[in-house]
Amino acid sequence: NYIEDLLKNIRTQVLLKLIKPYTRIRIPFISK
Repeated sequence: NYIEDLLKNIRTQVLLKLIKPYTRIRIPFISK
């Protein structure tokens, strides 16, 4: 279903945008 795929894509994009700042903060912490 095209609309379902589109919604999944949008949801993924939003999740990535929300998660990015957290990963940027956590990666240096983990690398220590």
